[in-house]
Amino acid sequence: MPSTREPFNVNRNCSTIFVAEQNARWREVLHLGKRIILEKNAIIPSGNGKFFYFINKGSVRLERIGYDGEEGLILFLRNGQIFNEVPAILHPNFERKHCEVQFCAVKKSDIYSFNASLLYDKFFLSQYPWLIYNILQSVAYKSFTFLYSSTDKKFIKSIGCTCKIIYKMYIDSGCKTVIEPDISQHDLSMLIGISRTTLYRVLKYLRANNIIGRFSKKYLEIFDVNRLMNSS
Repeated sequence: MPSTREPFNVNRNCSTIFVAEQNARWREVLHLGKRIILEKNAIIPSGNGKFFYFINKGSVRLERIGYDGEEGLILFLRNGQIFNEVPAILHPNFERKHCEVQFCAVKKSDIYSFNASLLYDKFFLSQYPWLIYNILQSVAYKSFTFLYSSTDKKFIKSIGCTCKIIYKMYIDSGCKTVIEPDISQHDLSMLIGISRTTLYRVLKYLRANNIIGRFSKKYLEIFDVNRLMNSS
């Protein structure tokens, strides 16, 4: 049964994804599901493969629970979206005892619960093959989006690490805006723990935003100290 808890404050820096109506065609088979009204902040743990859910009207967010108990927002699911389909596809008896993600109703929502065995029912598969294709399409879309979201987060982290080191160079130089770093880009990438390609992208981004100018082992221009500091 869904549980409730106090709402949490979303980190404004997190990357959020909003998806809706990808699985709208599942409204054709709502009669095969069980209607559930989720109150605001009601929780459905992810990891139980016995059921998957369709949002007829409302909004649900997917949250990640860290080992320290800290919550992070992964994505928002709105009208016409299926959720918890991955455990259901893996196996109807799939269940994770220590679940790291959960679904929380953003507002009062009209949800339909489907038994995972429906995805293995030969009669259902023969009558509604397009719905199976539809659910696989939405899973593929989410996977693709998660991949690039993760890549973006790593890039943002790389920007912060690079800016922190450049800002320290600025402080160590006596707050000069033109300094001699005495470190190559290769060594800087090794120091930060990123590839040279990623560092090249970071420096290109900082130059495009007029935070820094030229950067070589012997010469570094800093154009915007405040933005450099705030980005570190």
